[in-house]
Amino acid sequence: MPGANAVTDGYLTRSQQADMLRERVAVISLLFPLVFWVIADGGWLFWGGITLVLGLAVSEYAGLYRRSGHEPATPLMVVGVAGLALARFQTGFRLDPLVVGAVCLAATTWHMVAFERGWEGSGIDLALTLAGFLYVGWLGSYLIALRLLPEGLWWFLVAIPSIWIADSAAYLFGKWLGRHALAPRLSPKKSW
Repeated sequence: MPGANAVTDGYLTRSQQADMLRERVAVISLLFPLVFWVIADGGWLFWGGITLVLGLAVSEYAGLYRRSGHEPATPLMVVGVAGLALARFQTGFRLDPLVVGAVCLAATTWHMVAFERGWEGSGIDLALTLAGFLYVGWLGSYLIALRLLPEGLWWFLVAIPSIWIADSAAYLFGKWLGRHALAPRLSPKKSW
C-alpha cells in the first residue's frame, strides 16, 4: 500500500523538494526583519499587517469552499474581518458585539437575496460565510488583543515563533516519517 509520499512523488523530485525548502528558508530570512519591524511597531502598521494576513486567510477559506461549488460572501467576510480587527485595535472588545451583529445581518441579507435570485445553496453559504468570519476574524483578531497587552510585544514574540517552530517541525517530521495521508482531499501532501 503506497504511503502519503506516493501522492507527492509524482509531482516533485527530491531535488525539487530540497530546492523548494531552500526557497522557503530564503524567503523567511528576507521577510523576517520586515515582519519583526511590523510587530514591534504595534501601531497602525501592525494593524495593517494583521488585517492583510487575515484578509488573505479569509479569502483562502472562501476559495476552498468555492472550489466545491459553494458561494460564501467573500467581500463581506474580508470587510467584516477588517472591521473586527479595527474594532479590536481601537476599542479592545467593546465594539465586537456591534461588528459581529452587523456582519450577521449583512450576511443574512446577502444570502437571502441570493436565494431570491434562485441560488438553492444560500443557507449553507450563509453558514460558511459566518463560520469563516468568526473563525478567521474573531480568532485572528486576538493577535491584536495580545499585542496590545502591557507586555504584548514579548507575549507576541513568544506565541508567534512557537507556532512557526511547531509548524516547521511538523512539516519536517512529516516529510521524514510521514506514511499516511492526513487529509487527502483537503491537503494531499500532509501526512502523519
